[in-house]
Amino acid sequence: MQDKELYQHLLGLTAPWTVSEVKLDMQSQEIHVRVEHPRGTKFCCPECQKPLSCYDHGDERQWRHLDSWSGEKVSGTVSMDQRQRCRRSNPATHL
Repeated sequence: MQDKELYQHLLGLTAPWTVSEVKLDMQSQEIHVRVEHPRGTKFCCPECQKPLSCYDHGDERQWRHLDSWSGEKVSGTVSMDQRQRCRRSNPATHL
């Protein structure tokens, strides 16, 4: 099992989200994990459930997820605020 697959499993991520990068920072004793979705992924409108293309993302977020087996901190970076427009349920932008 490779590092990306390992952290995908540890974080409990499911499609379309995947671990795209894992970096070990020996100086700060941290492991940094980047989570992304494939380009062109469609997300459902929260009101009408129509699949919509993502046209933008909000700011990236960082969090501390868990401590690893030897004291390293695992942190993640993800941009999960996909923005899409649904003309059927609301012409305003969904976040």
